[in-house]
Amino acid sequence: MEELEFGEVIITTGRHKGRIGCYDDDDTEKTAIVYFGNITSVSGYFLIRKSYLRYPTIDDIATRIRDLEQITSELSFQATGSRPTTEKLIRLLRELDYAKEALWDRYNTGITSVSPNKPHIFSSHSSKDKPIVRKIVHDLKNLGFNCWLDEIDIAPGDSIVEKIQEGIEKSSYLVLFLSKNSVESEWVKREWNSRLSEQIEQKKVKIIPALLEDCKIPYLLRDIKYCDFREDYNTGFYSLKLAIETREKALEEPEE
Repeated sequence: MEELEFGEVIITTGRHKGRIGCYDDDDTEKTAIVYFGNITSVSGYFLIRKSYLRYPTIDDIATRIRDLEQITSELSFQATGSRPTTEKLIRLLRELDYAKEALWDRYNTGITSVSPNKPHIFSSHSSKDKPIVRKIVHDLKNLGFNCWLDEIDIAPGDSIVEKIQEGIEKSSYLVLFLSKNSVESEWVKREWNSRLSEQIEQKKVKIIPALLEDCKIPYLLRDIKYCDFREDYNTGFYSLKLAIETREKALEEPEE
């Protein structure tokens, strides 16, 4: 089971499945105390099995926010004169506020979670795929990974070419986001082609393809297993996370 820190969690099964909560403390070895809302504004908590909890990605939180906005909008029309409906609406609005705050934190404070001991990751992508790439990069940052992203790491006045080269040079991983847009991009081709020869000859950098949609995969990459984001964000994200962590663990083990 994933070792969780106190803070945001998503409930993966049971009657609270899909909800975003705050894991505040342990009740027993197997159960956690979870608040659905900011602990300063909610009066009660729930006891949830730890095996039902998982670290939520940005996609998890955004999905829950969309669902809550729809539910609370519908309930607001039914709440007049109905105490149970009004109380339910208030509970869900508190969860909605907490989820929005959590999403804001993921995008704006992720850099404080970066660990100097974690590997550097360069994201090679088409600018047209920025929305999903941005989510993936911020999710990795919140797990402590050092991620390079052009909109963050290139400031006005910087040489774009020099900054990209600098980002690639210090990275241990180049995540190549494959889509119809990226396979046709000359910039993307330059980035991964230069790293592929280094991966083969010197084993300094690892290319990890991440498939965003059905597209023509470059011939030189067809024998490399990719992370698949086509059907489900979390499936792709956790396979990417696992690929990096597995390689890092192997690199740490002493050679016999």
